[in-house]
Amino acid sequence: MNKIIAIVGLTGSGKSVATEFFINKGFHKVRFGDITMDILKERGLETNETNERGIREGLRKEFGMGAYAVKNIPKIEASLTLGQDVIIDGLYSWTELKILKDRFPEIKILAIQTSPSIRYERLAKREIRPLTNQEAASRDLAEIENVEKAGPIAMADEIIVNDLGKEELISNLETVYSLFTGKETKQTITQEKKTEEKKVDPTNKRPSKVDYYLEIAKQVCQRSTCLRRKFGAVIVNQSDKIISTGYNGAVRKAKDCYEIGKCMREELKIPKGQRYELCKSVHAEQNAVFGTDPSERRGATLYLYGQMADGSPSYCEPCMMCKRTIVQAELSKVVARQEDGNIKEWDVKEFVIEENLGKNFPKEIQETKEFKGYMEKLNGN
Repeated sequence: MNKIIAIVGLTGSGKSVATEFFINKGFHKVRFGDITMDILKERGLETNETNERGIREGLRKEFGMGAYAVKNIPKIEASLTLGQDVIIDGLYSWTELKILKDRFPEIKILAIQTSPSIRYERLAKREIRPLTNQEAASRDLAEIENVEKAGPIAMADEIIVNDLGKEELISNLETVYSLFTGKETKQTITQEKKTEEKKVDPTNKRPSKVDYYLEIAKQVCQRSTCLRRKFGAVIVNQSDKIISTGYNGAVRKAKDCYEIGKCMREELKIPKGQRYELCKSVHAEQNAVFGTDPSERRGATLYLYGQMADGSPSYCEPCMMCKRTIVQAELSKVVARQEDGNIKEWDVKEFVIEENLGKNFPKEIQETKEFKGYMEKLNGN
């Protein structure tokens, strides 16, 4: 049976190098993005990020999130009919993945991951369609939030982390090629003979799911419009599918603090964790929950990442109101990266216990006689 492999990854991760590798192995390339380029040429439009995004979003608006898969299925089938193995360059969305899996159950998904700083440096230097850091970050967020690209990456059959350069990437691609095709490469045979030498093990560089989702939350937080602290949240259901993202920012159609240029709580020097009614932002956790379907989010995990205004990591824990929102949404767990790099987890049941113990009240309230009387009533005394 002929092989079908689809490559997915954010812009600048190394998809083109990976595609070229499989072409050299005899695969026929089907590049999803060629449809975008063809339409640009037909309309006489300049090739740039703005026009490309407009075409992509227009196609998805007309044909749905699976537009590129639907339009490329005839090309894939034609290649298979000719007895060719197929490498798909540029799988975009979760919907596209489902369409391809339904039509070609044997398809394998390879995700290429690279840290944003390395990708942005590559994108700024490329000769064709270079991107500024701002354009690259904007495209990342558009693909994560609007295109469901995180889904195929999360559910890939194999993931390669491409942070160490082309030579390391090719080495890992040789290993994946053997796994997907069952064929031994020259490199595989050589490694088996050199038993004394350390063998390449790409799983050593593969991030854990927790690190992976927290890195996505870190990217999401860059969209925040808060001048004090940026937060990003990612909700992942029990099937390991990203179902929503959110960041802290002003309510829809209202001016945010970026536009105003001032933060009221900062001007009044209000300590963190107090007087949230003076904050213009809806919190990241709440925005993420609002974007979910109740049936999908039940039992899901929320991943949270925070940054200070200077870009340094922030202490990360849902506030009292967000904890209540999370309980009501029937999520099961919250995972957050702390400022020291460690990861902290909460079982959502803990939030209910805190509520019943009065832990969510500010310390100055807990010290009042009124609070003590309230707690006596709460405990049935």
